[in-house]
Amino acid sequence: MFKERKEKVSDRDFPPLSVTKKGILSQLDTAAKTDDGDNRKGVRAGDFVINSRSDRKSSGGVSDRKGSVSLINLVLEPRGIYPRFAHHLLRSTAFQEEFYRWGHGIVADLWTTRYSKMKNIRIAIPECKTQQAIANFLDCEITRIDQLIEKKRTLLDLLEEKRQVLITRVVTKGLNPDTPMKPSGIDWLGDIPAHWEVFRLKLLASEPLTYGANAAADLGEPDWPRFVRITDIDDLGRLRPETYRSLPPDIAEGFLLKENDILLARSGATVGKSFIYDPSWGIACYAGYLVRARIKKTNSARFIYWFMKSVSYREWVRSNFIQNTIQNISSERYANLCIPMPPLDMQRRIAQFLDKQTEQLNGLSAKVHKSIEKLTEYRAATITSAVTGQLTDLQWP
Repeated sequence: MFKERKEKVSDRDFPPLSVTKKGILSQLDTAAKTDDGDNRKGVRAGDFVINSRSDRKSSGGVSDRKGSVSLINLVLEPRGIYPRFAHHLLRSTAFQEEFYRWGHGIVADLWTTRYSKMKNIRIAIPECKTQQAIANFLDCEITRIDQLIEKKRTLLDLLEEKRQVLITRVVTKGLNPDTPMKPSGIDWLGDIPAHWEVFRLKLLASEPLTYGANAAADLGEPDWPRFVRITDIDDLGRLRPETYRSLPPDIAEGFLLKENDILLARSGATVGKSFIYDPSWGIACYAGYLVRARIKKTNSARFIYWFMKSVSYREWVRSNFIQNTIQNISSERYANLCIPMPPLDMQRRIAQFLDKQTEQLNGLSAKVHKSIEKLTEYRAATITSAVTGQLTDLQWP
């Protein structure tokens, strides 16, 4: 039902396209660009394009335009099958799993399916009129589901924006909007309550800020201290349950985390990200690309943690990381971060207020995320049921 198109073209004559989970689009700004623009695969309107790599699973679709794609993609010309039906059939979960079952590779993220294997996959197709009817139904139904998902994602953005505004206002202006203000003397911070003071982070810490431990290999024994990395911690500051990496006690000694310890990412894409140690993590040490600030007082630690979730702090991060081969903020720069500090009792009240308010917002966000998951599952089930002739009255999630 398909013929592979092997036409080699230049992106000067055939505009570059991106093969995404949303289908075939004009090349995205975030896409990796190549200097070899003359060594690409040609795509014609109506062709089905699929990424052969497992790390781009479900990326593909029928193109509505002429263009070119990178060589990692397979370009197929439909023959004897309605293109829009092929679009849904070959993007269905059932086909995608079969497609990658025919692949090969050393490890999962380097798994590739070539056309020489793909062409052996068996597909069941109805007569042309039925193909068109199924495709028309799915075009309408999937558009409707996608619009609902997009509305819910917009709601998530609004909830996150509300969260950011709330945190930033409270940690820089306090709980009372009528409090007299004064200039902080710091451009990115602006005015702060008149009775607050500004301290550098190093003056709030009981000892110098330090980098964590390094480990060259995956280690792990149940009775060893857990080795904490940014990727091990979710956005709510909880250690992910699948985390198992740990370090021998002799290496971990000196890097063990304690109450009131704040962790700051100093390099890479997560630069500036921050967390506060939670005793539920158990005995734990921290990675070498993290900076530990051991805060003297409990109330101050919680307040500083919330300050580091504010827009003001993010502005400081953007203006203070050094771009070498990767983004980097040294422990010395972190030590000189200026933080507006209210009296201790007010620090406690603000931290408790934000703990409660953000818990409510996080609960709302969790419900929206769950709704998106159900819609996504319903979307996949609808496509698979329709293109395999098993469509039934699916219950709306």
